[in-house]
Amino acid sequence: MRTAVEIDDDLIMELEKQASKAKVPLSRVLNTVLREAMADGGKEHYILPEFSLGSTDVDLVKALELSASLEDKQLQSK
Repeated sequence: MRTAVEIDDDLIMELEKQASKAKVPLSRVLNTVLREAMADGGKEHYILPEFSLGSTDVDLVKALELSASLEDKQLQSK
């Protein structure tokens, strides 16, 4: 299907370079790039580092109770 779209100059130049290097038509490179992006859901993948938070002296099972207690203490000190 033929269609008209506006593509930024820097992108079209990069696509043309890839097409020339691979000796294939620009439309094939563009279709490949679009298919890959759509297959990936267009999501960028980030790998986040993991950090140890160490141990805690607080029983986290009762976190809401602890939070309420700390809030009460803060309000009393005002």
